[in-house]
Amino acid sequence: MPLSTSNSDPPIDRAAARGLRTWLLCALVVFGCVEAGSRYGVPLINSNTRRFYAERAAASRLGQNGGASQVSILFLGNSITHSDIDLPGMQAGLGNDARVVCWAVDDTNYLDWLFGLKRIFRSGARPDYVIVGGRSRHFLAPHVRGNFFAHYMLDWPDLLDAARRIKANANAICSMLIAQGSAFYGSREEIYKRLVTWMIPRFAHLAAVLNRAGVSDAASAAMPPSPGDRIWEMKELCAIHGARLILWIPPGQSRDRNAQAMVEAGRELDVPVLVPIVEGQIPSKDYADGFHLGPAGARMLTSALARELKPLIAATADQELRGCQPASRIADMNVQESRK
Repeated sequence: MPLSTSNSDPPIDRAAARGLRTWLLCALVVFGCVEAGSRYGVPLINSNTRRFYAERAAASRLGQNGGASQVSILFLGNSITHSDIDLPGMQAGLGNDARVVCWAVDDTNYLDWLFGLKRIFRSGARPDYVIVGGRSRHFLAPHVRGNFFAHYMLDWPDLLDAARRIKANANAICSMLIAQGSAFYGSREEIYKRLVTWMIPRFAHLAAVLNRAGVSDAASAAMPPSPGDRIWEMKELCAIHGARLILWIPPGQSRDRNAQAMVEAGRELDVPVLVPIVEGQIPSKDYADGFHLGPAGARMLTSALARELKPLIAATADQELRGCQPASRIADMNVQESRK
């Protein structure tokens, strides 16, 4: 009688198949729960993440009501914009004729802001003014905020352009693709950061010590001397969508070596670069961590910045009432016509 083991194979194969299907189903359930928790649960319990989404939504709607009489103003930047601008104070300083909205994303730089602007412009945002704040090293940085940028600030049509600008390799491009669709993959850095802050209560104090040691401005000495190309690029993007660009540089406890180069480049390109308060005007005690301002320092800076912004905004409004186009807008229109 011939021996055969073929009858024993099918039950084993069926058991293995059932085990594999069960494992895949469990993996999908776990992934779904993690993704749903990151997308919907984290914003409910984390105020910073909730602020990110709320501010982006408000920025995307800004200026869509074409008949509104108020001047719409978008303040854009990183955590400096969030900490150093007292938003109610700025609204009061600019008056009821202005509507002020802030979009501040921690740890971001020029390229984050540029592609973030492209995203909200594509969503229909039409602010009259885009006011971007940061130290010169933020305007000249060559990188973005990784996967968080890819999920939160980058739009699909700009992905390859962004990858080219940051010189991303194939692995980095794949990560950006995944982060575009996955809330967990895109925001896990923010989630981990909040967990570390929760587990190490003195983490903020450690950041203050590092900032006082000069870590935050250590890279500024190696910056390129002229930021004109980047100012022009952002100015052109804003002008195409009917907005005027204004830049401002916050104070710090160390000198910003390239601030004057920013001011001069802005003057040449008809882009105001404001330095409302210089180093040393705000006492050290009014800095929250050696880098960001505390409430008293923020009120002082906001008041000074509002005083410089108000005549600029009033001058543009006066030109429009007389039926005139600002010189910078006419130049941008001519550039666009010449390219057609």
